[in-house]
Amino acid sequence: MTNDPDTLALQLRYSDFDDQGVLNNAVYLSLFELGRVNYVIRRVPHSELKLRLLVAHIEVDYLKPVTFGAKLSCRSSVASTGNTSVTFSQELFFTESGEVAARARCIAVAIDREGNKQPVPEIFKLESGRKE
Repeated sequence: MTNDPDTLALQLRYSDFDDQGVLNNAVYLSLFELGRVNYVIRRVPHSELKLRLLVAHIEVDYLKPVTFGAKLSCRSSVASTGNTSVTFSQELFFTESGEVAARARCIAVAIDREGNKQPVPEIFKLESGRKE
C-alpha cells in the first residue's frame, strides 16, 4: 500500500456467499468499489465532486478464502495518477488478524457528466506522490 490509506469496515451479507460458505468472487469487486467510493468521498472536496471516476481496468489477486462469519475491512490508497486517470491500490483484509484476503489494482478515468475525460483532482496527485 502507498501513502495515506483509507480503511473502511465492511458488512458482509448472507447473500454474498456461495453454497459452500465462501465469499463469491464477484462480490470482491463490489467491496473494492465501496472502498474506493469511501476514499473519494473522504478526500475530494464537495465542490470537485462534479466529476465521475469510471473504472477502465481492474485486476484482483485472491489470496485467502473468506468464509461466512468473517469480518473484513478494505484499505484503499492512490498508487499513481495520470492526467485523467487514477490508479488505486486496495486490500481486503481480515479485520481481527490483519491478514490480507485479496489485493486489487484499479485504474479509473475521470469524466464529466457528458462522458468527456477530465483532469484528475490535485488531491489525488498530491497523495500519490508520482505520476504514471
